[in-house]
Amino acid sequence: DGSGTPLLLPGVLEWERVDVSTGVMPADINAPGLAVSLTPRRPGKTWTRVGELFGARPGWVADTTERTPAAIARLNSYGSGGLLLGGPLRPDRLGVVFAGTWTKASRYERTGPTLLDSDLGSLFGHLVYTPTPRDEVRLIGWVQRASYPFTSRCRPSPVIPVPTSPPAVGGV
Repeated sequence: DGSGTPLLLPGVLEWERVDVSTGVMPADINAPGLAVSLTPRRPGKTWTRVGELFGARPGWVADTTERTPAAIARLNSYGSGGLLLGGPLRPDRLGVVFAGTWTKASRYERTGPTLLDSDLGSLFGHLVYTPTPRDEVRLIGWVQRASYPFTSRCRPSPVIPVPTSPPAVGGV
């Protein structure tokens, strides 16, 4: 749609590796300027569990005093949590990695009194099947849901010109 909004916002738990390339890129990457390659985490030989929580209450995040000029945006609160589970379903044959994240934030824009809420939820799954030592079949599923304030709510109304009557031309 040309807005610059990404299709998906990747977290960090579900990726084993993230590569960023610019300029001279490998021959197998066809991108005009910047390429981001995500390598999904593989199931391990044993079960792995990782959890993370981050957050900040309104008093911990931003200075609430009015400033001149006003801040463009001021974070009110932030919270994020994630969980990763991965391991073998059938040793040396079938393994799985599941990850889920949830992020919620609220903010104020300029000196406006309206609290603006945003959130992002994500589920990720990676199934790896190894029928033989030389062959591998992988299935990746990724679903996200994001909600955020209407992006055009702050745009000014179009200026409508006010018609003026032509100047009076005097005569005798």
